Amino acid sequence: MQTFARVIALVGLVVIVVAAVILGKNIIDINQLHAVASANRSTNFFNPVYDIMWGAGLALVGGFVAGLGVALMTRRNGPTLRRPS
Repeated sequence: MQTFARVIALVGLVVIVVAAVILGKNIIDINQLHAVASANRSTNFFNPVYDIMWGAGLALVGGFVAGLGVALMTRRNGPTLRRPS
């Protein structure tokens, strides 16, 4: 079970890193769109809203999966409740 928990935590961390890269790229795209809009140019540009939503969704899923993996790695040494036989 420890191996599975570590794999889950690693996958969650990888997804968080990918989401951070996507969100960083979208910040650059939004800054470029703002610069173009303020320069009074009218050309068609890519709308980064969907990429931002994908990045935020990936960050949410990655955080959940990483937290799940870390929670699975913790050992519970507390008292166990047993039914009387």
